[in-house]
Amino acid sequence: MTKITDRIHTTHIGSLPRPPELLELLKNRQDGEDVDESEWTTTVADATNAVLDRQAEVGLDIVNNGEQPRVSFNWYVADRLSGIDGTREQDLWADLQAFPEYAEETFETDIIDLAMQPVVTGPVEYTGHEEANAELDGFRDALEAADTDFDGTFVTSASPSIVATTHVDEYYDSYEEFLFAVADAMQKEYELIAETGMTLQLDAPELLTIGQTAAYADESLEEIRDATRLHVE
Repeated sequence: MTKITDRIHTTHIGSLPRPPELLELLKNRQDGEDVDESEWTTTVADATNAVLDRQAEVGLDIVNNGEQPRVSFNWYVADRLSGIDGTREQDLWADLQAFPEYAEETFETDIIDLAMQPVVTGPVEYTGHEEANAELDGFRDALEAADTDFDGTFVTSASPSIVATTHVDEYYDSYEEFLFAVADAMQKEYELIAETGMTLQLDAPELLTIGQTAAYADESLEEIRDATRLHVE
């Protein structure tokens, strides 16, 4: 756990750019293609070492692995949760629907089309212990190899509510049931991270943007506040 003493520590939001060779492997994995495990491990390790070097170069105090092995900050969970199968196109955020050209440029990346949301078709349970531990071990190895002694480290993880609001539920009877099933599942990952002694950062941008999502675009401010309270709970 990082302790702030005599000054404000510097850090960053979590996700950092991936090199082209890693982007290609991430895209291949996302498309269901076979990826050589040795090449994957080496490429992820090189990318993680590089982002640590860059964070040291700019003088950051509290660092992470830049989420290098993840396809995105939230949809990586499709490889760590059961019950997710395929994708379905969803409406864009309300404030982007009036600007379709900007939306297309924003939502279509080199790896994924952000307008295509993963679909939940079965019970959600955490199955990502092996992959999560591999990511954590890789980060620890990179830290040991780094020339800099950082003041602190953190590892990001998707909040239950960002998973629930960016996945299409076709299995659970209610949104609340779906949300809490995701929370129970993701708790396993939070515990894995906490056990390392690193700071756990929960990524929950939907606490600010939920009013722009397709599900809540036409709801009242009070209904949006109620949903936010549920997400915090």
